[in-house]
Amino acid sequence: MVTAALLGVSALAAALIGDRVLDVLIARDRLTARTLLRVWAALTAGVFVAAASSVAIVAIPGHASVVGGVLQTCLNGLDSAVSRTLELVAGPGVFALVLAVSGWRAAAFWRTARRRDLEIGAHHALLARLLNPTGARSPLWLPTSTPMAYSTPGRTEGLIVASEGLRQRLDPAALSAVMAHEQAHVHGHHHLFVRVADCLSHAVPWLPLTRQASPIVRALVEFDADAHAAHEHGDAAVVRAITHVHPTAPAGALGIARDCVDLRLHRLGRSAAPGTRPSRSSSYAAPTAAAMFPILLFLAGLATVFLAACPA
Repeated sequence: MVTAALLGVSALAAALIGDRVLDVLIARDRLTARTLLRVWAALTAGVFVAAASSVAIVAIPGHASVVGGVLQTCLNGLDSAVSRTLELVAGPGVFALVLAVSGWRAAAFWRTARRRDLEIGAHHALLARLLNPTGARSPLWLPTSTPMAYSTPGRTEGLIVASEGLRQRLDPAALSAVMAHEQAHVHGHHHLFVRVADCLSHAVPWLPLTRQASPIVRALVEFDADAHAAHEHGDAAVVRAITHVHPTAPAGALGIARDCVDLRLHRLGRSAAPGTRPSRSSSYAAPTAAAMFPILLFLAGLATVFLAACPA
């Protein structure tokens, strides 16, 4: 029971402080946005795996043997003070209830979002057939004077939508930056990241890591798309694009000028300090460390219990 409780508490602790850890990493600006997206995904997955493992240990008593040896003897001494009724009812029972409610909310949100995306896709497919009789699908140029651009999700490939007003308003470099930005959304599967984050924020709003998933991921996908566009066309072109494009975009789409505009302009306006370019190893080490974060908390707690329960 103690082992399971420690693992559950470790998962909870990681979920309570995980959003602050991400905020610090974003503020330090030492990792690329793409790496930070992987860090968020790995940390979230690590929390859910640790929580599920704690229930498995309680539900299947044989799993407790993983501790073994002297430590197991000490922990068994603590376990004897815990009621088996409390173990079976308050442990997996409460978690199962929370899991069921969260799963129901997640499934309902996912169905609604998927239906919305299908409707948006069908609407834009019809527009593409009407406006592009030659068969060219993306980008789809809308005959409106409002300078706007966005990308929509798709089963196989998203669609980039822009307006004729955008071509009239922007210079060639800024226009190319807009296209590169939206292509990064499509090729980086950013719409899927956002949908998963929105789903978690809706389904599990009582944990900071999941409650803040939507704003954090929406910011990170925009940072990643900005970085891609700036790499190809320069920071100045991206800044001009963001400041001259209207934030119009349908629900489920990602528009270049809709989310966290001031923060993105601030990041684009800063020049990277010498020697701060992220290394390739950090793009793998950071997500791995994030996934292991709940386990590291568990091991720290286990060591504390061992020192308290097994005095020399």
